[in-house]
Amino acid sequence: MGDDTRIRVLNRNIRFLSYTLLSLYLGVMSYMIYFQVFMAEDIEAKQGNVRYLAKTNKVLRGNIYDRDGNVLSFSERQDDGSQKRVYSGGTAFSHPLGYASAQYGVAELEKRMQEHLTNYSFDITLSAKDFLGMLKDPDSYVGAEKYGDNVVTTLDSKLQRAAYKSLGSQYGVVVAMDPSTGEILAMVSTPTYNPSKIDTDYESYRNDTDGVMVNFANVGLYPPGSSFKVVTLASALENLGNALGRTFEDNGKIEFADGTVLPNLGNRAYGTIGLEEALVVSSNVVFGTVAMEIGNAALRKTAESFGFNERFSFHDINLEASRFPELSKSQGGEIAQTGIGQGEVLASPLLMAMITSAIANDGVMMQPRLVSAITSHDGNIRAAFESKTLKAPISKEDSDTIAAFMKEVVDQSSAANLKNLEKLSAAGKTGSAQYSELVYEELVTGVHSWFIGFAPYENPKIAVAVIVRGGGSGAGAAAAVAEDVISTYLGK
Repeated sequence: MGDDTRIRVLNRNIRFLSYTLLSLYLGVMSYMIYFQVFMAEDIEAKQGNVRYLAKTNKVLRGNIYDRDGNVLSFSERQDDGSQKRVYSGGTAFSHPLGYASAQYGVAELEKRMQEHLTNYSFDITLSAKDFLGMLKDPDSYVGAEKYGDNVVTTLDSKLQRAAYKSLGSQYGVVVAMDPSTGEILAMVSTPTYNPSKIDTDYESYRNDTDGVMVNFANVGLYPPGSSFKVVTLASALENLGNALGRTFEDNGKIEFADGTVLPNLGNRAYGTIGLEEALVVSSNVVFGTVAMEIGNAALRKTAESFGFNERFSFHDINLEASRFPELSKSQGGEIAQTGIGQGEVLASPLLMAMITSAIANDGVMMQPRLVSAITSHDGNIRAAFESKTLKAPISKEDSDTIAAFMKEVVDQSSAANLKNLEKLSAAGKTGSAQYSELVYEELVTGVHSWFIGFAPYENPKIAVAVIVRGGGSGAGAAAAVAEDVISTYLGK
C-alpha cells in the first residue's frame, strides 16, 4: 500500500471518528436540552422534590387582572434574586385573591391558579445564529424567558371597591354576580387583612379571633332567615296544588303542641292572605305553615335542587356545603322553622347569590366563575373559560312568578333603602335571621341582616347577596349595602 493510499484511509477513519463523536455529542446535548425544556418542569412540580421551591422563585409569578385588564397583583424581582408579590388592588381584593408567600405558601385564587401562575414555556429558535450558543449553554438560553402565565378574573374593580367601602367597619359579605353567565363581579368579606404584609403579619392574622383570613363568602355558613322564603315559595309552587289560588290564615303566630310558638315580627296578624302578600309582608306564619304542609322531604328536595347539602369545587373557587336538615314528621315546629330559613338551615352568601341569579335567569343556575382566561406573558390566550349551566332548579314559569313577587317586596316597602332600590328597578327579599353562637364559652345571640336581589327587573344584569353579621333588620344594613352595589354597577 502506497503512502497516498494510507493517508486516504487514515483521513477516512479520522472523519468517521469525528462524525461519530459529533453525533454522540449532539445526542447528549439534545437530551440535555430536552430534559431542561420539557422534563424539568414536571419534576419541579412534584412538591416533594427539593427543586420545587427553587422553581417558584425561578419563574417570575404571573399577574392577576380584573375583567378590564387592571393589574390586581404582580411580582417584582428583588436585588437578591428573590421575588416580592405586590397587591396593587389593595385589601378590598384580599379574600378572592388570597396571598402568595415563599414563607407561608399560597391561598385562595393564588393557590387554585398556582399551576398557571408559575407555568412557563420556551420559544426555542433553531436558527444558525442561536444553535451553537444553545448547545454551549442550554440552561442560560432557556432560562431567559421564564415568566408565569397571567390570570384574568371576572372581578369588576369599581364594584369590588364600592362593596368594600359600603361594608366599611361592619362585619359582613357581599357577593355580586352576572346572573346570565355566573361571573362573579364582586366578592368582599370583612373584616379583612393586607396580603402585602403576609410575611410580617401572618401570625397575627392567623390568630385573629375575627377570622380576618377567612373568605366567609364561600365558606361562611349562616341562618338565611327570611331570604330563604324564596326557596320555600319555589317548593310551594311545585308541590302545592293551585298554590297561587290558595289563601292562608295568618293570626300572628303558630302554636305547637309542645308549647313552642312561631310568631310573626311583633306578633302582627295579617289575616287571610295569599303567597304573594305573604312574601311581601314576610309572614312567618304562612311560610311556616307551607313548610309543614309540603313536608320536610319535599322542601329538602327543593333546597337541594338549589344546591343545599352539596359541596362544590370548581377550578377557580370552592363552595362549602350549605345545610338543610332531614326531619321526621313529628318535628312540626322544626319543620316550620326551616320554612323561614331558621332552625338548622345554614347558607353561604355565595349560594344565596347563586339562588338569586337562578331566579333572575329564568330558573337556570350558572356555574359561578371567578376566572375568565389564562394568558401568556406576551398576551396570547392559553385558555378561555366559557359559561356553563350548573343546575335548572325551577321552571321559567315559577322563576317568573318568584321574580314578580320579589319585585313587589321592593315596590310595596316603605323602608327608605328599599324605596331607593325601587328607583333602580330592583327585585329582592330581605331577611332578619336570628342566631346564637358560643364566643369564649359564652352564648351570644343577635340578628343577621340579609338582602338578596337583582336588577333591573326587566333585564337582570346583576344579582347580589349581602349579609351584615349582627346587623339587625334586612331592610336596614344589608339593603343599604345592596343599594350601593347595584347603583354602582348600573351607573346610577
